[in-house]
Amino acid sequence: MARALGLKYFFIVLAVDCFKAYFYLVLAADLGASPSLLMLCAFLLMIGNGHSIFLNGSGGKGVATMVGILLAIHPLLLIGLFATWLIALWYLRDVGIASVVTSFALPWYALMLSGMHGFLLV
Repeated sequence: MARALGLKYFFIVLAVDCFKAYFYLVLAADLGASPSLLMLCAFLLMIGNGHSIFLNGSGGKGVATMVGILLAIHPLLLIGLFATWLIALWYLRDVGIASVVTSFALPWYALMLSGMHGFLLV
């Protein structure tokens, strides 16, 4: 988005995608969705973002949607991943590679935090 329309629209789309995912999961939790159903909702949010019916099957990469999901489900995990991304970006000087490094860190952080009760919705 930043390359196509500029930074102004990048931040607008980022905020809307994050809020959309966060709002959807918080609403589902408020309506009584079980933790398993919330995980299914999060998965479907990612699929819908990447393969939108409104964009003829194409869509975004899902980073902003994942940020909204993690903000709703486990904010502490999001903080760790963001710190990793910033360090990788500073060291590697490439957003794409920093994002790949961060995606590899996700399961490790999740494993480390699995015993902690940082879940907002669950």
